[in-house]
Amino acid sequence: MTRSVSYMGIDREAGSAAWGRIYTHGSKFVENIVQATARDILWHGLELAEADPGLEVVGDIYDELLCLSDINDSTALARLISYMTSKPDWLDDSFYLGADGYVSPRYKKD
Repeated sequence: MTRSVSYMGIDREAGSAAWGRIYTHGSKFVENIVQATARDILWHGLELAEADPGLEVVGDIYDELLCLSDINDSTALARLISYMTSKPDWLDDSFYLGADGYVSPRYKKD
């Protein structure tokens, strides 16, 4: 007897919009756990950035934050990077967190 994990939902991969049983595997759970943890870490940096009066968070895309700042604020990017690499209290100190960014008059994919 083969054992598997299943849950109820709409199986979009099957091309059907019907409610039914969906069978899955352990790696899908791991993927979702990793993505949820990454989102929680990003949210921590986003909250710090929103508290900075010199930055206006206007959006986020997966692992990016989009912010507006005064054109003459030469430290805005460095502050944003420090917020994004600041670890929440529940994250172990040995966990490496890195960030990068750029300043541009309009959004572009780096």
